[in-house]
Amino acid sequence: MEHTKEPWQYLTTHEGRCVVVIDATGRDLFQTLGYSDRSKFMPLANARRIVACVNACAGLSDAVVSHGLVPASRHSTVAHQRDQTLAALESILAVFEYQKEPEKIAAVQQARAAIASAKDQLS
Repeated sequence: MEHTKEPWQYLTTHEGRCVVVIDATGRDLFQTLGYSDRSKFMPLANARRIVACVNACAGLSDAVVSHGLVPASRHSTVAHQRDQTLAALESILAVFEYQKEPEKIAAVQQARAAIASAKDQLS
């Protein structure tokens, strides 16, 4: 049996207490529900994680995913590439940090924002 094609998305309703997960055509796949104030934001967190996992595994067979081969292969490669790219960007930024030309100032600001975003996601 095939699962619904990616990408999946989620939409919130009822102040975040209900989250609808949809496919690329906008068709409802399922809903997550919260039943108390304490679990108000849990449906959103659950839907966000489900959608991220499904989309990250796009193109992989169900057999590969169900046998747990994804973390060892795909995740470590992507993490290594991210770390290399971040290090290279930080090195380039060190060279251009104090440039005065407007186009270089804009590039430095963009590099700082990208580095901050990547480091924020690591923590």
